[in-house]
Amino acid sequence: MTPAAGTIAPAVPAPMPGVGGPLGGAASGKSMAAGLPHGIRGPVGIPMPWWQIMLIVLITLAVLAAGWALWQWWKRYQANKPKAPRDPWDVLEERLTVLQPPVPFTKTAGEDFFAQLSLILREAIERRTQIPATDRTSQELRLPLRSKLPLDPSATEALLVFLDRADFIKFAKAPTDTAEAMSAHSHVQTWLKALMPPTMDQFAANTNKSSDGGSVHAPS
Repeated sequence: MTPAAGTIAPAVPAPMPGVGGPLGGAASGKSMAAGLPHGIRGPVGIPMPWWQIMLIVLITLAVLAAGWALWQWWKRYQANKPKAPRDPWDVLEERLTVLQPPVPFTKTAGEDFFAQLSLILREAIERRTQIPATDRTSQELRLPLRSKLPLDPSATEALLVFLDRADFIKFAKAPTDTAEAMSAHSHVQTWLKALMPPTMDQFAANTNKSSDGGSVHAPS
């Protein structure tokens, strides 16, 4: 129908690119691929072949097995590695620290405690004086210990009394108790420290003291 004279015909909107018209489909396809070169639609995920997955798993297991084997070898190496010899005096101190009056304090346990306590002290005497204290009775040790022990006379006599008492408990089955065991342990600790040869620091301190007019005794 022809519009009447004097009226303005409504504007017909131009077809939008890619919508309608004989070229709409082609224009739409071009606009979708406008952001990618040569019409590429983006990366497409390709599944990894099974043999590559198995290879990765095998390599991972091999690395873990090698690490575990290396760790086991290191532990065996450390266990078999020669260790520096310990100071015998440190060993005696450790044995004395571990040795404590037994609980309950039975007759047999008390006898064994005094036997071990006496043995530690005898080994210390033997190491310091070269007297075979572990092979002699307390009676046989009286004269050599009175002349060679680096203790004052009262401490030497108290030590000899302890050796007699320990032998009496061990061989004559003399009765004892926890209080006597604790007291004996404390005395042996004191004697052990006194029997230890002076260290280089102590010797240097004694040397400095002698320079001030005191006397010094060389370590044995």
